[in-house]
Amino acid sequence: MVLEVLNGAGRVRWRAIALGIVCGSVLSVAGCASGGNGSSTPPVPSGATAVTLVAGSSANDQVDVMTLDFVSITLTSKSGATVSLLPQQENVEFIHLNGTGEPIATANLPSDTYTSATVTVGPANFACIGGISNSTESRSTAYYEYGWTPEDHVTVTLPSPIVVTGNSMLLSLRLLVSQSASWGSANCFTHAQPPSFSITPTFTLQAASTETPETGALVGLRGIVKSVSASQGSIVVTSDDRTSGGTAPDGSSQTFPPPTWTLVTNSATVFEGIPGISALAAGMPVHMDASYQADGSLLAARVAVYDTNTSDLSEDIGQNTVVLSANPILDPDAMEGSGILYEDMNIGDAGGASFNNAQFNVSGAISNLQQLPFPAKFDATSLAAGQFIAVTSHALSVQPAPVYIPLSTVTLLPQIVDATVTAVASSGDFQVYTVSLASYELFPQLANQNIQTTVLTDPQTMTIYADKSVQSFTQSPIAVGTTYRFYGAVFNDSGTLRMDCLRIYDGVPM
Repeated sequence: MVLEVLNGAGRVRWRAIALGIVCGSVLSVAGCASGGNGSSTPPVPSGATAVTLVAGSSANDQVDVMTLDFVSITLTSKSGATVSLLPQQENVEFIHLNGTGEPIATANLPSDTYTSATVTVGPANFACIGGISNSTESRSTAYYEYGWTPEDHVTVTLPSPIVVTGNSMLLSLRLLVSQSASWGSANCFTHAQPPSFSITPTFTLQAASTETPETGALVGLRGIVKSVSASQGSIVVTSDDRTSGGTAPDGSSQTFPPPTWTLVTNSATVFEGIPGISALAAGMPVHMDASYQADGSLLAARVAVYDTNTSDLSEDIGQNTVVLSANPILDPDAMEGSGILYEDMNIGDAGGASFNNAQFNVSGAISNLQQLPFPAKFDATSLAAGQFIAVTSHALSVQPAPVYIPLSTVTLLPQIVDATVTAVASSGDFQVYTVSLASYELFPQLANQNIQTTVLTDPQTMTIYADKSVQSFTQSPIAVGTTYRFYGAVFNDSGTLRMDCLRIYDGVPM
């Protein structure tokens, strides 16, 4: 697939990652396998600590995509010694890590106290999508990119010195998205480009425990199976952060592959869409939840496969941007979100993608559908622009255009919204929050497109249902008038937006 978006200089063609895998950084909780099996982690040298670096972000969703290519990440000790946290260059997309995380590197570091850090970023880009009032178009995309990020644009703050000690530990590298992307006074959701923009990656770096959202229970990990060892219960997966490239200031060509992880499974691992680990195969897109163990290894809690047929398989992940009723289709550039396409499903060169005859699913991360006090339906009749979905197809291109590429599966995934609580109530075992969505959220942005046929009663309002299993990472109890980030699956209940919530975070300034 080719996603075409506009920037100030004209049309940019952005080709997503193909099924061929480039092995990324070798992590202690991950790594490239030897001989097709998950290779064991090399022993940690005496006096060293295996430090796993976990990337995450805090975002208010006004920026829909933000991708950074890391050249280097170093720590400096109080004595002035420097050590590298990044074994090799790497590409990471941060918006899909809003409120969660993914491991991007592991390094064996000398036990010491480190007081500062330096991050060098090569190519960087961010994008926004949203609705527009132009009567001839349905939605717009603004896209901004640096060929190479100036060193003085990058800031890393250590809230406290990092004490490296023990056999293994975790570090959280969190991108503060609202401080990292600027586009002047222009509306990010229009074709009118501002006279200038800035990408200023702003991070916090600190030691982390398994109690934090970025480094605790990891939700929504996505990638492609590289190899499987059913006998060892291990899976090697390459992240769907795409392989990128760029030209360094010295003129050399640079490549930035995505991370690669090894996950172990046990009797408690839930397999969704397949009977077990032996049904996994190289080339399958997988969606996973996982957690760190005491020894630093990564344990898969859930492994989901939404399409087991790998023949000419494509999968795309993102927010649907328009729904037409006569023949429900995916807008040619609808999957502009943080999702990555695993093959060239040429929707951009066709008339769209057809939902007719597709199998509709809800992510297995949502386990309480039958207990909800509303009918949690997801099918072709209840699609809403703004829902976060994964789609698969086995028709990589259909000629001549315009045509509709047939989709095989459509799966509703959890997503984050930024919203202010306006009322609190209860219904059975659920706390019920009525919230007002931020104006830049895609549900209100996309609801009034001229070609939109799915009508929401009040696209600015969402009702959120939270049972006792919901994880809360807020500094104080939920209160009316306060902004939070809510993570869960969003349903269109006859025109009313309702979320089955999984996590709640403190809000990010709008």
